Parts: sequence; C-alpha cells; structure tokens
Amino acid sequence: MNIVALHAVRNNGVEYPWSYAIWTKPENDADKKQSKLDLAWQMLQTVRKQVTCRLWVVVYTRII
Repeated sequence: MNIVALHAVRNNGVEYPWSYAIWTKPENDADKKQSKLDLAWQMLQTVRKQVTCRLWVVVYTRII
C-alpha cells in the first residue's frame, strides 16, 4: 500500500498535509490502473484549481 500526499507550504515556511490518497499496485498487467505518479498529478491538478499556494508531491512507501 502506498500513500500519495500533497503538502502545502505557507509563506512563513510552515508545511502541512493538504490531501492524500491511497494507491494500490495492480495485481496483474491486465488490470493496469494509474501509477502513483499519475495519481499524484491528478491530485495536484485538482488542488491547483482551488488554491494559489506552492504545493509539493510526496510519495511515501511502507511495506507491511
């Protein structure tokens, strides 16, 4: 399981998570879904329509 998070940075340098989504790896090539990068790009485009602050894309991977 992977978490894709968007972080916002205020003018004073304070960083905070804006939104996140969970990405799961497709089980086989026939079930090809969007990549983590595609998901992050889609999230970033959605948030950019709403705000003018600088956004960072952070990909955090944790193996359980």
